[in-house]
Amino acid sequence: MFFQLLKISIIIALFTATTFAQSSQMPDWLREHMDYMTQGSAMWVTSNDEYKSENEPFEAYATEWKYGVGKQSLIGRLYGIRDGKPTNDFWEYHVFWHPAEKKVYFYQVGAGGAVGMGEMKDNSGGKRTGRRTEMVLHFPNGNSITDRHEIFEDKGEHSTSSYTLAEMHWKPGRTYVWKLKEE
Repeated sequence: MFFQLLKISIIIALFTATTFAQSSQMPDWLREHMDYMTQGSAMWVTSNDEYKSENEPFEAYATEWKYGVGKQSLIGRLYGIRDGKPTNDFWEYHVFWHPAEKKVYFYQVGAGGAVGMGEMKDNSGGKRTGRRTEMVLHFPNGNSITDRHEIFEDKGEHSTSSYTLAEMHWKPGRTYVWKLKEE
């Protein structure tokens, strides 16, 4: 009798653990996004010709992406390219699935001390594969803004468009097209 109860208890425990693990798994769209960003060289470059100025002397920007531990997160960095050479990093990114909250979080930390925290959601529709991040960026001077980025993925390139929430409306910012650098 004891062994039968023990056997039933083990079966229930295994079923419960399996069910819990399955219901808390990373969504397929996030796994696909992580695979997309880390493909090939995992380095994406965009021209900054439209915005290049004395205050913004970079001819291009680049991001590089890698998996975090156990391929359970995505870690990225953004830097400028000036006179053909990489600058120091401007931003560091962390994207991960939170199993208890069942949300994808997108955190970023800037070289100047700014911190952004928000969510990433699937924004695909029709034939377009897209992601959307919305976050609050906090600056060392105490100010903050609400920011949104829309990302649309295509073969070998993706576009990002930024928006800032102002007076209850999203104000468009910049749009960049990022191309995967060949290995």
